[in-house]
Amino acid sequence: MNKKELVSSVCKKLGNTSLAEGEKVLNAVLEAICEGIKNTGSVQVVGFGSFKSICRKAKKTLHPTTRDPIEIPETQTVRFSPGKTFREAIAQKNEDC
Repeated sequence: MNKKELVSSVCKKLGNTSLAEGEKVLNAVLEAICEGIKNTGSVQVVGFGSFKSICRKAKKTLHPTTRDPIEIPETQTVRFSPGKTFREAIAQKNEDC
């Protein structure tokens, strides 16, 4: 599902909502998550999951083509941990696995 499909799904769940309003709602939620992670380092949505800012350490590896040693610098990234309700909903959907 891409962003356009997600906006459409949100609009259907909200009822009489235009695509423009649905996109504003989605953008506001995503922006709030980004600000929360930036300000506090984590955002927890009970039942859905939590987003946490982590720091990946620098590491040395080999360039895949030339096999020359290269160093990958330290980077800041976000890790998502799904909540219990989210995991259970996915498990019910994927019982064939």
